[in-house]
Amino acid sequence: MPQCTGNTKSGSRCKRLVKEGEKFCGVHADQAPHVDQAAEEPAHDADCCESLLDRDPVDALVAVAVGGVLLGAALVFRRIFRIL
Repeated sequence: MPQCTGNTKSGSRCKRLVKEGEKFCGVHADQAPHVDQAAEEPAHDADCCESLLDRDPVDALVAVAVGGVLLGAALVFRRIFRIL
């Protein structure tokens, strides 16, 4: 098992053992370098966050029409089979 890479109050290296893949024990976990999560996230393109309405009005109209048809079909199905 690897040794903790943290430093004690006196400045010497910690002698505690850590699990494989870890560098710091629980006592020295606060010495681990903090990674900025925003820096890890990939930059977003301007196109990735567009809504359907921003792209093409015809596509938006088709999407609304399809949604309306599906909603209407669900209401008809409910009425035919008397489902609450």
